[in-house]
Amino acid sequence: MNYLYYLLAYIIGSISFSYLLVKIFKNEDVRNKGSKNAGGTNVIRIYGWKLGLPVAILDIFKGVFVTFIFKKYDLGYPVVALFFAVLGHCYPIFMKFKGGKGIATTAGGFIFLFINIFPFGLAVFAGLAVLTGYVSVASIFMVFTSGILIIYTYALDKIEIVAIAGIILLAIIRHNSNIKRLIRREENQFRIGGK
Repeated sequence: MNYLYYLLAYIIGSISFSYLLVKIFKNEDVRNKGSKNAGGTNVIRIYGWKLGLPVAILDIFKGVFVTFIFKKYDLGYPVVALFFAVLGHCYPIFMKFKGGKGIATTAGGFIFLFINIFPFGLAVFAGLAVLTGYVSVASIFMVFTSGILIIYTYALDKIEIVAIAGIILLAIIRHNSNIKRLIRREENQFRIGGK
């Protein structure tokens, strides 16, 4: 196993499309806007779907790309590579470790590796987003329930199970502030900006 490949997965994950696209098209730092989170949801909130949707698609593609490369060229465990890509997205080396929450990148990897789980994950996300109005709730439960279902329905090695558990843990940790606001009933429901 070449650990340098996993470092490469982390570096690819560290590419922040939310930061790059907002900088290019708005000449602003997305980390100074809205929730101050470098992720697709914050871009959609502040700038609308026109800029936010490409960010979300590119973040999803990151997860697909890393897992595809690992699987195609047999570089190691694609699920472990996905963990490192998500870790890079959340704590990017290029941005002083201040990144997004990793949901779109996680979704991309899950879709590519575990396509049978996709309808379930999509249903959980969409259902909770509509019912509660909280993207944070929908995101956490989508990753958690999808991850648990993957562990129980796929024949995974121990290291892959640990990687899935790590991805779930990252989703919870990165939403820590959202969870606190939810408990205090101060969490903002999803509204779309349109600058």
